Amino acid sequence: MDLIHQDTESFSYLYKKMHEDDKEIHALMQEPLDIFSEEVRASTLYEIEVFIRQILNTEEVAFIFDRDSPGVIKRHLEFSSKLQFIDTFLDTCFVSSHYSLYVGLLPMAVKKLNLSLFNFGKHPEVIREDFQEPVGETFNRLIREIRNTGRSKKFRQSVYSASNNIKRGYQEYTEYINDLQDAYSRMLVLRVDCHFKPTKKHDPKKVSLDEARILFKKFLNNKRKNKIFKGTVGYIWKLQYGRKKTGIHFHTFFFLNNRTETSDAYRAKRIGEYWQKITDGKGGYHNSNYKKERFADIGISVGRLSHFDVEMRRNLDRNLLYFFTKDQMLLEKPSKKIRTTGRGASPRNRIKGNSGRPRTTHTN
Repeated sequence: MDLIHQDTESFSYLYKKMHEDDKEIHALMQEPLDIFSEEVRASTLYEIEVFIRQILNTEEVAFIFDRDSPGVIKRHLEFSSKLQFIDTFLDTCFVSSHYSLYVGLLPMAVKKLNLSLFNFGKHPEVIREDFQEPVGETFNRLIREIRNTGRSKKFRQSVYSASNNIKRGYQEYTEYINDLQDAYSRMLVLRVDCHFKPTKKHDPKKVSLDEARILFKKFLNNKRKNKIFKGTVGYIWKLQYGRKKTGIHFHTFFFLNNRTETSDAYRAKRIGEYWQKITDGKGGYHNSNYKKERFADIGISVGRLSHFDVEMRRNLDRNLLYFFTKDQMLLEKPSKKIRTTGRGASPRNRIKGNSGRPRTTHTN
């Protein structure tokens, strides 16, 4: 599977929504912004990512100037609407020290063009003395530099390397499920999405990354002694950021030994309610095991999983592929060491001796 191509395809929808997004950004940018706010940073990094990818997929600049009349604009092109946001984009990049490859193209271009102290403002026709050209033309040069660097062999190799990391991560987690199935012929697969719910007194998008990680770590650590997690033999989690409503949230899969369990929906419900308890009522959850027949047309990946249930296992692998290919670099990371995925220990490291007769490959 060409993961780079799939990643590009996943952003085609975003490009079509650019004009709608502009209206939303415009409303946001008209207010005084605190670029140190977790909510503002994450939302702005998202918009930068979309902007950069659009530059790489087009040939246009922002403004066409009249050659005979300096400062006179003949045409406003699609990127012209981004000029009013570029200063906020730059401020966010220099406050946030780690971000995606694509977002990183913006500060790289600014540094190369010696624009680190340049204030673009909102008037493209204004001629700045420091560059002896209209602001709009400086913005055009910035767009061209981003495009040139983003299409360079070096950058494309970086994207290719990141794609290989995705492949390795996906392979690691599918092998982890293989190990679980080798050790347990029948399991219950639970999918519980843990988020922070909006209320009149609480905005989930204002929950910081550190706060969310601390609560989720407590949630996972307590499973060792909590009866709610009895029979859990494995788990997988993925951290994501929802720009519009949910803010930071976690997708989780729990794998239970199916020797005694009967109701996957009930167990998933109890786990979700425990997340609510850990967060003092601020948390919410989605139980994918409840009325899972509603998702029959798109492939059920929860419920009872036997060793030879090839169809369900394929659907489960598709979910994992989504975890690893869905672009998650939009979430600002204060440290490169912050993990966005995790799993339990392989049963190969826990179970000694022969666990039973050998079984065939799971998804072939």
